[in-house]
Amino acid sequence: MKMKWTSFFLVFFLFIGVVPQVFAADIWSDGDFELGPPSTQQQPLPPNNNGLWSENLWQDPPPTTSPAPSPSPAPVPAPIPGNASPPSPTAPSPQPPSLLTFSAPPVTENGKTLIPAREVLDALGAELQWDAIKQLVTVRKGTTTAHVILNNNMAMTNGSMVKLEASVRMNQDRIYIPIDFLSQALGCKVQVDPSTTRVIVDDWLVFYLDPTKIPATGKEQPLPAPNSFVGNWSIWIPGGYATTNTTVNGDGSKTVTQEYVPGAAGYTLSILANGTYSWQTTGGTITGTWQALPDGRIVLLKAKYEFDWYVTKINDNEIKFYSYGMEEYGKRVK
Repeated sequence: MKMKWTSFFLVFFLFIGVVPQVFAADIWSDGDFELGPPSTQQQPLPPNNNGLWSENLWQDPPPTTSPAPSPSPAPVPAPIPGNASPPSPTAPSPQPPSLLTFSAPPVTENGKTLIPAREVLDALGAELQWDAIKQLVTVRKGTTTAHVILNNNMAMTNGSMVKLEASVRMNQDRIYIPIDFLSQALGCKVQVDPSTTRVIVDDWLVFYLDPTKIPATGKEQPLPAPNSFVGNWSIWIPGGYATTNTTVNGDGSKTVTQEYVPGAAGYTLSILANGTYSWQTTGGTITGTWQALPDGRIVLLKAKYEFDWYVTKINDNEIKFYSYGMEEYGKRVK
């Protein structure tokens, strides 16, 4: 009987010792054993005491060099005393009149005057290229490029066609262009004085179509100052043809009869130094203001017939003023 109880207790204690180990084995085999025993798990990071690394950047290595400094901004020019701001380095300054004389004279064809192209274009800072095979003239000035074929009066400027008053010609191995090529094709400002054949381009380059009209000094005179127009001027109105009758014929055509009207003395134009003028006309006295132009002329604003009239000097005692095909002359009243 004792042997039975002894065997029973022995089996019981063995059972108690084996079952916990089996359960423990089941726990670690449930996938969690790969984490390793708790004693080998990674410990949390120590507190950040230096204030440099954040919790998201702790794995980044510390920088070994300081970042490159940003380039310093360009120095700003100091303002000139008395000026609100420094002057612009690109601000254009007016050029004094410069006289150009041709090594070969201009030529006239069908009543139109042509000038040596290369000499004028070189003076204006333009580039001229000649293609003998294509008979093509190419001119570049700034952002403008113009093409024209020899013996042709149509030019192409930046892709647009413009008509010239005469064709481009070749004369004694020189290329000649009409004067309006400078304005029509290159966009220059061109003024021509028929009485002196004086041509002013862009308010500074001067040449004469008739070499005999060049001043005896061989130097271009300064443009007249605005105050040289100040004074009283006796007006002379040139004669001209006026239409006196128009007859409609049986075939629908018209016959126009014109009569020459001789010139006549007008009234007085007074140009004042304070920038105003007073113009006596048959319709009454017109008053207004005048302005100086950079080319040496002045303009009478809203003058006769409500038009602007441009005034140019012929000499110290004579002026010419004109507007929309009308022109009148004045002599200084002393």
